[in-house]
Amino acid sequence: MITIAKKKYTKGISISPKIQKLHLELQPFKSVSKLLHFHSDHLYQYLTNGDTFPIHIEINLTNVCNQRCPWCINENVKANGRKPEYLNIKRLSMFLANFQSLGGKTITWSGGGEPTCHPEFTEAVEECAKFGLEQALITNGAFDENLVPVISNHMRWIRVSLDAINPEEYKRNKGTEIDVVIDRIIKLVSTRNSRVTPIVGINVNMGEWNFFDIKNIVLKSEELGVNYVQFRPILGRPYVDAIYGEQLTPNFIKTVLPELQLLSQKEKSCKVIVSKDKFKDLLEPNYGRNYGSCRYHRFFCVLNANGDLSVCMFHLYDKRFVFGNIYNETFEAIWKGEQRKRVVKFCEDGGLNLATCQVCCKGHEINKFLTYLDSEDGKLLKEVVLQAEEIKNNSHSNFL
Repeated sequence: MITIAKKKYTKGISISPKIQKLHLELQPFKSVSKLLHFHSDHLYQYLTNGDTFPIHIEINLTNVCNQRCPWCINENVKANGRKPEYLNIKRLSMFLANFQSLGGKTITWSGGGEPTCHPEFTEAVEECAKFGLEQALITNGAFDENLVPVISNHMRWIRVSLDAINPEEYKRNKGTEIDVVIDRIIKLVSTRNSRVTPIVGINVNMGEWNFFDIKNIVLKSEELGVNYVQFRPILGRPYVDAIYGEQLTPNFIKTVLPELQLLSQKEKSCKVIVSKDKFKDLLEPNYGRNYGSCRYHRFFCVLNANGDLSVCMFHLYDKRFVFGNIYNETFEAIWKGEQRKRVVKFCEDGGLNLATCQVCCKGHEINKFLTYLDSEDGKLLKEVVLQAEEIKNNSHSNFL
C-alpha cells in the first residue's frame, strides 16, 4: 500500500531569491542547460520581445491506451472516460510543416493515451520525418512488433515505462502481461547494431509497491542492454480524491532516495538515472515552486488528439488552457491569435491556481529558471544571456 501525505499549498507564495533552489546539478535531462546552450536564441527572443515560438511539441496522437496504470496523470482524459479520439494524419502533416517552418525542431510522441494505439502511427512518424524533425517516443512498450522497424529507424530516443519486472506485480498494476513489453525492448535494442541511436531507456515510476524490486529492475535493465534506467517518483494528481491524489510521504522519499543514489554511483553497463530534482522538490515548501504562474508554454506545448494546441499534457480538454485547434487554424495563426493571448494572460497574470496543477511537472524547472532570471540573484546571468546572443553575429566574436 502506498503511503501518502497531505501537504498544504499556498497560491502564489513568495520565496526569497536567496533560498531559491534550481537544483541544476540534479536534473537528469538538463532542460535548463539545454535551453541556455542550444536554444539561447529562443530565450533571447522571449527575454527581449516577451514571446517566442516553441522549440519542442509533445503530441498526444490518441486518448486510447491499452494499459491501466493507476497513477497515470491523464487518467481523466483517456478513452475510458470519454470517446476514443485519433488525430487526423493529413491535418497533422500540415501542422508539422508549419511548425518546422517557424523554427520547431523536435517532436515527442506521448500521451494522453498510448501513441502506438493510433491505427496510423507509422504514417504519423513518416510524415514527421519528411520535415526533418527529430522524433522521440514515450511508450508503455505493449505495441505490435510490426512497429519495431519504424520506431527504430526514426526515433532519436525511446523511453519505455516498465515500472516492475515481477510478472504478477506488473499485471496487477498495469493490466497487461510483461512478456510482450520485454520482447519489444529486446527487439528495439537489437536493431541498434553499431548505431548510436535510438537510445533505448526504461522508466520506473517509484512508489512503495515497487521499491523492494529496484535492484532487480537495474539487473534486468543491464541484461536487456538498454542505455539507461530512470527512477522517478509517482506524482499525485490534484483532481483525484484517492490514493494517488496526494504525494509520497517525506519518510518514504528519505528512505528511497539514498538507495537509488547508491545504485546510480555503481559502475554498470546501463546508466542508472535518478530524478533527484523531483524527489527533493517533493520535500520542499510548495514543492519547490518559486513561481506563482506558468511561462514554460512559451517554449514547449502539447498537441492533443482532438486537434487542440494546449499549454500542457495535464490540462487537456480544459478550454482555459487551449490556444486553438489545428482543424480550424494553422499553427502560426493559433500562436499569434487572440485566444492564445487570453490563455497566456490566464497562466501568467494571476488567473492560474497552481494548486490545480501537477507538481514537479514538465515545465517546473524552466518556470523556476525564468523566475530566477527575474530575481536580484539572476540579473547577472540574464545580462550574460542577452549579451551572448547579441554578439553571435559580431565580426570580432573570436577576439576575446
